[in-house]
Amino acid sequence: MNRNSVHTLISRFDEQFSSWGIVFPSDDSSVPERGKIIERGWTVWFAFIETDDDICLDYYCSHRMTDDCHVRLHADGCTENLPAISSIRLSSKDPEEDKQLAAKFAADNREAARLLAEKGFVLEGDEPGHIAMNRALIFEEDEGVDS
Repeated sequence: MNRNSVHTLISRFDEQFSSWGIVFPSDDSSVPERGKIIERGWTVWFAFIETDDDICLDYYCSHRMTDDCHVRLHADGCTENLPAISSIRLSSKDPEEDKQLAAKFAADNREAARLLAEKGFVLEGDEPGHIAMNRALIFEEDEGVDS
């Protein structure tokens, strides 16, 4: 991995969480390629992702006071929002439209959960209880989803 790009990404990550006093867990001698931070009510999974022409830092964060967020930081300064598990579902008074909205909500969350699992951003039991509870509530009707 390009050391300068990695340090740029770490600095950008630290900026994102500066108001919470959360910093990336590294020192000058080692940078973990993947990991998890549990601090100040946040759980943040992270992984460096190498593409053909870029190195990125993907992170997924959960906090009880907000919806989850899945982000890709690029070394060139671009930020990309990626699919995240949502706890907010649109609804409609029209039963048929509501059924479609419910199906889209479930499908979008299943796809987000699949992407997270591919990256290893899965629950391991050391996260705050509200995170596991939120996932259980979101996927309670989707028994086939491994969240």
